[in-house]
Amino acid sequence: MIPAGRRVVDDYEAAAMMGIARGTLRNTQAWKPLAAAVVSRGRTRLYDHRRLRQLLAGETPEPLPTTEDEKDLLDVEEARQQIPTDRLLAASTWRSYICDGTGPPPDTTIAGVPFWYRATLPAWLANRSGRGTGGGRPAGTPDTRPRTLTADRHQLANQRRVRVRDYLTTRPRPTSADLTELAAELGISPRHARRLAAEARDG
Repeated sequence: MIPAGRRVVDDYEAAAMMGIARGTLRNTQAWKPLAAAVVSRGRTRLYDHRRLRQLLAGETPEPLPTTEDEKDLLDVEEARQQIPTDRLLAASTWRSYICDGTGPPPDTTIAGVPFWYRATLPAWLANRSGRGTGGGRPAGTPDTRPRTLTADRHQLANQRRVRVRDYLTTRPRPTSADLTELAAELGISPRHARRLAAEARDG
């Protein structure tokens, strides 16, 4: 979670603050002493800028806010966990919802990673029809409406492609486990991640 109002930086910026290359940061695991500044993990680590700066200066980092704020930014799994237990979706279902536009669109993306405001999930749930409430096309009826990308979804799709291309520069032959983890980071299905990786290699 990224607390409301906090600036974050990725490995590129963290490495620059340390005066080293990003590859050196990763290969030597130079980020580990800075773990107290990490606010979002995964293939794309994000650091709280203020705490990172304090750690690099040899200072004790200030505590992060502990109270919830509607402007807190949640990653794909943290957003899913905001759904009440009686309506909680499986992780794979949630990722497919995000991928196909059924779920709430991300409020922002940082370093190619989608995030949602804490307040977004209750609003989405309130507007979402529950099972068995009617509406939609009858079961078995094909969806004949053309699917279009909104500007936000088009931008997110492009950011995902950029992130996958960047990922392949460090892991040109990713394993299935790698792609599954990358898919979770990007809020998409593993199948979608494999397709994006194939497109990046072919392109």
